[in-house]
Amino acid sequence: MSLNTEGLLLGLDIQNNSSQVCIYHADDHNVQTVMFPESGSVYLHPADQKNLYNAREESTKPLEERLMTLISFLIDQARKTAGSQKIRKICITVSSYKTEVISAIASCMKRQLFSRDQWMLISHEEAYAYYAFSQKKELYQAGAMLLDYQPDGLHSYYMKSVKADGIEYILEEKKD
Repeated sequence: MSLNTEGLLLGLDIQNNSSQVCIYHADDHNVQTVMFPESGSVYLHPADQKNLYNAREESTKPLEERLMTLISFLIDQARKTAGSQKIRKICITVSSYKTEVISAIASCMKRQLFSRDQWMLISHEEAYAYYAFSQKKELYQAGAMLLDYQPDGLHSYYMKSVKADGIEYILEEKKD
């Protein structure tokens, strides 16, 4: 069985008012940040996409349409930056891990003709846990803390690795 090694590996981080995109280069294990002409490494959402997850009734477009426009733009920017059209895998992290957001993104990816095995969606907490618990064990034996700056204030997540019945679990405690 051969492994498909062709195509871009993209990371999209979609926040409420901004987004970031990176391209992972498997050949040299480097990450390239996609730069945006107006704002550098952070794409500031235009007026019709501001407050993306919390848009009130005054928004003229449904969440799925706003996400479709945004995701298409971010992927196009990554393709232009890399000089390649083919995409192997996309990992999307979101700051709002709610059912309506997950469903809207799934629909967007399907409409853009990405198969389900070409993309994954994870929360910021999951992304942090993956990063933190992939380090040397000495660095996280006592646990790890994620500090997340949100518009409503600072949120902290204490995570600890616990082994039970031969399976390692990551426990999370959220404090506001």
